[in-house]
Amino acid sequence: MNHIYLIDDDVFFNKTLGTYLKKQNFEVSAFFNAESFLDAYKKGGKPDLVVTDYRLPNLNGLDLIKQLKISNPNLPVILITSYSDVKIAVKSIKLGAYEYITKPLIPDEFVKIIQLALSKTTQEIKSNPTNKPQLIKGNSMPELWHKIELVAPTNLSVLIKGESGTGKELVAQYIHENSSRKKEVFISVDCGALPNETVLSELFGHVKGAFTGAINSKKGQFELAHKGTLFLDEIGNLPYNAQVMLLRAIQERKIKRMGDEQEIEIDIRLIAATNENLESAIAQNKFRQDLYYRINEFPLYLNPLKERLDDLEVFINQFATEASEELQKPYTGFDVEILSYFKTYSWPGNLRELKNYIKRAVLMSPNGFIDLNLLPIFHQETAPEQQVKPSHENHSSLKSKNEALEYQTIKNALEKNFYNKSKTAEELNITRATLYKKITKYNLLDN
Repeated sequence: MNHIYLIDDDVFFNKTLGTYLKKQNFEVSAFFNAESFLDAYKKGGKPDLVVTDYRLPNLNGLDLIKQLKISNPNLPVILITSYSDVKIAVKSIKLGAYEYITKPLIPDEFVKIIQLALSKTTQEIKSNPTNKPQLIKGNSMPELWHKIELVAPTNLSVLIKGESGTGKELVAQYIHENSSRKKEVFISVDCGALPNETVLSELFGHVKGAFTGAINSKKGQFELAHKGTLFLDEIGNLPYNAQVMLLRAIQERKIKRMGDEQEIEIDIRLIAATNENLESAIAQNKFRQDLYYRINEFPLYLNPLKERLDDLEVFINQFATEASEELQKPYTGFDVEILSYFKTYSWPGNLRELKNYIKRAVLMSPNGFIDLNLLPIFHQETAPEQQVKPSHENHSSLKSKNEALEYQTIKNALEKNFYNKSKTAEELNITRATLYKKITKYNLLDN
């Protein structure tokens, strides 16, 4: 049984319409002002459809639609009013209302409109599964999305620049899925996680006996990506010798496995990404200029989240919906006051950071509604940084104090370098392998 929330300050009309809808097998909750409705909604109310009058005490129907569509864009809303006004009708539809209806209502026709609205919403949800991360375009970077649509069908090499957490891999996947190679494989390689001693083997493969420990022949990522798309993330972290072989592979479309003289032809579309300034790396002789020109046939730049704040509600709803499905927890919307708090934060971790906060909020919410109490992290820039505290059993031990200091030092370095592991390891004067062990120990990948 679908649940309808009915909001109208005309008591007689409200009760009469509510009684009729109940006879049509709808569950109805009646409200006589927007405040009582919002209070019930924020406490976990789950309407399948909202019917609201335009003229309400203290808040009109258009303002109510705007709030509802920010917190739950899939919720169908029908606006009713005592007089016909084209401007109000147009504005209500633009704000996301399903329909605009003038009184007096024709009961049978009104029920049909409700049924169509509910049916349309169900179909949209089914046709937009969220079992995998979705690329969220938003409205803040129209020129970027135009460029992506232009380059996707081509075979040009693409270099995606942007801070860590801005969604570079999702853009790479989108380009692949909208190219002629979409039926072939998409392989992603994190160049920052490849140890220097095995990077050539990982990329180009090796034959048996090529080096100590090579007990079997192995295909590299270039061979595995044949006919498809190879995505090289954090490409600026590739050692110089790997850059030389990568340049040759791109130029000649041929590779050699380590320890082998036989050339293997490859057909791939290369997409690379970096959160570093490669031009600066070139000036410091850390990155080959000729390789840069090869991978930079078509550059794209993803703005940081702090420059995309107008899209916050879109991101929140998408991440919450994905988390709801993954965690098998309900999601009914969020308190719009959250937006003002989010807009005062600098988001060093960008979309990845936002996604983590929303996922935790969905998990912790008792009723599916996200409010301010579930997101204390908002205040981390104005409040003292939360420190890792040792347990009560060993709070005075030197080891626990050292671990707390080590945790905070590594966390600060990661945030400073936008989670670039190579830069962080270099700054801390430790190996990347040691850094990864520390990240795992302190569960810093989740922060």
